[in-house]
Amino acid sequence: MAAIKKFFEKKKINAKFKVAGVGHSLSENKPPVVIPATKPSTVRQQPTENKAGEAALLRLQSQQAKPKIPKSVNASWKHPTNPSGSTAIDMEQLKNEMYTSVVKPKSNFKPDGTKSELAVDSLTFICPLCPTTLTKPEIYYHLRKCLENDFEAEPLMISITMIYSLNQNRSEIQNCVDILAKYLQNIIDNKGEEKYLKIKKSNKIFSQKVESMQGTREFLINGCGFELKMLPTEVENAIVEQEFYVLPKSIADDIEHLSMIKQMLLEAEPLEVSLDRNVRVFCASSSSNFLEVPDSFFTVSASEVKKEHEFLQQEIESMQVLKTKAMRDNLTSKRSYQYMVLRIRFPDGILLQGTFSCDETLKDLYTFVVDNLNMNWLPFMLVDSTGKSFQNNSSKLSEFKLAPASLLNFKVETNIIEEMSFNSPDKKLQYLKDETLALISEEI
Repeated sequence: MAAIKKFFEKKKINAKFKVAGVGHSLSENKPPVVIPATKPSTVRQQPTENKAGEAALLRLQSQQAKPKIPKSVNASWKHPTNPSGSTAIDMEQLKNEMYTSVVKPKSNFKPDGTKSELAVDSLTFICPLCPTTLTKPEIYYHLRKCLENDFEAEPLMISITMIYSLNQNRSEIQNCVDILAKYLQNIIDNKGEEKYLKIKKSNKIFSQKVESMQGTREFLINGCGFELKMLPTEVENAIVEQEFYVLPKSIADDIEHLSMIKQMLLEAEPLEVSLDRNVRVFCASSSSNFLEVPDSFFTVSASEVKKEHEFLQQEIESMQVLKTKAMRDNLTSKRSYQYMVLRIRFPDGILLQGTFSCDETLKDLYTFVVDNLNMNWLPFMLVDSTGKSFQNNSSKLSEFKLAPASLLNFKVETNIIEEMSFNSPDKKLQYLKDETLALISEEI
């Protein structure tokens, strides 16, 4: 395991040096970063999602009479009429509206009614072996190419890393690793027994849980030394040839080597692609609060959509009245964001923006801010527009309902700012470091 870590750490260091660029002397003069003047602005507070939903519900209820609940078992439900005049609910229209509300979140608009620009163009991720930044579907293809470049030098190490890093379902990876480890342990425990040296490719468990995973073929053939062979097999009283992975006896007899392979397989860790913060810096404007994110920030699983469709089918068949609030609460629980855009507004009007996973913590957010500060020792808090503080702790960002986008304020104690201003009266306080300010864009 130590050898694997050492190998990839060396790869990362080499990649960082390649993109480090030209060096700078400590004594050289750097041109100052020019910060565009900010304009005073008034930000209109937006109604919360719950308030907007309640208002919409009241409007809906005012347009149609409430259905009466039958007082006896034999009584029938009364339905409001649809635009066509029939007494049945227009369930097709309802289904379309429901599907839209589940799959697509509402977008944000600027105060003038025009649609806001996307806060980020797309979600991008950074390769763990080089500084390449790509979208999620592209990054794993790129990572495979990076691993293949070193495959001939370290086939066992790279093939194990492929299994852990190129497959994204953790439970499926663990099942695959456990099965491969069991194959190796059977060979170790039953030295010389030929039946344990063969793995049938058409075996249901093997084909579904092992061979379908990326990196397993490379592990068996190039890492362990298995060979693909056609062997005669009896199937329904007939002899047919089927494909097997066969381990040569010369390799199977080296128990110490097989034990080492098994240990490496069980102790390996994945190379994690990291979320690109996509750092942006702006001068504040009246539209700073209006953030819109791409659809990739929002996710709903296929199983959830299918379950919702089945629920709608039951509603259609039973012809029940739509329970608007209950349905809305049900859909809200299904709405899920994986990522969020956060903007930090500094006292000088500068906005720092970064992209985060909802599974990251407040500590990660504070680390991001500190990494971009001109004075990383400066004590501060992050607060929302109501003054509520977000303390630096291990709580997940998803717990604070900041997704898909939120604006927080950078707060420093007044006495600290006054003391710093007193010590440097002729110098404007600069919160962000020069490298970050160099990213500044026009007003948003």
